Amino acid sequence: MSSHQRPSGWPVVAVLTAVFMFSLIEWVVRQLLERYPLHQVVWMRSAAAVPVLALTWWTIQRRAGTTNAERFPLPLPQRWSLHVLRSGLGTLSMACIFHAVGQIPLGTAAALTATAPFFVLLMSPHFLSESVSWQRWLGVAVGFFGVCLVTGPQEVNTWPGMVSALLGALCSAALMVLLRYLAQREPTTQTALLNALGISVWSTLGLCLWGLTPLQWDDLLWVLLMGVLGGGAHWIATWAYQRGQAGALAPLGFSACIWGLLLGCLLFGETPSIWALLGTATIIVGGYVATQENPTH
Repeated sequence: MSSHQRPSGWPVVAVLTAVFMFSLIEWVVRQLLERYPLHQVVWMRSAAAVPVLALTWWTIQRRAGTTNAERFPLPLPQRWSLHVLRSGLGTLSMACIFHAVGQIPLGTAAALTATAPFFVLLMSPHFLSESVSWQRWLGVAVGFFGVCLVTGPQEVNTWPGMVSALLGALCSAALMVLLRYLAQREPTTQTALLNALGISVWSTLGLCLWGLTPLQWDDLLWVLLMGVLGGGAHWIATWAYQRGQAGALAPLGFSACIWGLLLGCLLFGETPSIWALLGTATIIVGGYVATQENPTH
């Protein structure tokens, strides 16, 4: 059995911390969507994270004098094209997930967007050449059964939000795979910073097309909080994926299901349906199964 594939240590702690921070961001987004259009919230989320990541990158560069990251023989134009693709996927994923957060209960949105690790497991053998055992495939099957339960008997007006959440999860999975690929070849902070800059550029196009609502001073604190949480979570997640297998770490994102239910109940008074609870529990079980046994070589 290949022990190096088992998720353990600080990368696990880092991923769990990043997931909690991203869950808090969804709570802030729910507040801002009441007063600002979707495209502007996406822009504020990404733009606010840029100073945090830029300061982190500058501090690390100053301490090290030069990057200690190992250089891989990858042509610069190809690398930049991957950064552009990654930021484009990040923008689409963020817009879809934020739209879902504003349309359906927070716990349901978290459960559906937490399916991103399943898509990662489907992609990693083809794009990252990472082995996936039959136990992880079983976890994927159980998790998608949980999705069927979550999306069980629902009102028609909730389906757009659910489809948006699943599309956001699919884009997030592609983003994780690209993150793993780039993190093996570039410094952690540089990768996270370029991602935030790219999403800011993409979302600025939305401002040019659909306009800008003046920011209220009372909401400045929310925007700054998004920047700190978003910048910190991006850096932490990038660091973790640089040091662990995408297929092994990604299922830890299922902890977002728990945070989504708790935040929805405590902060918004949302009462999850029995189908949502059963589906969320099933998704978590699938995620647990997917993180356990590893392939034998």
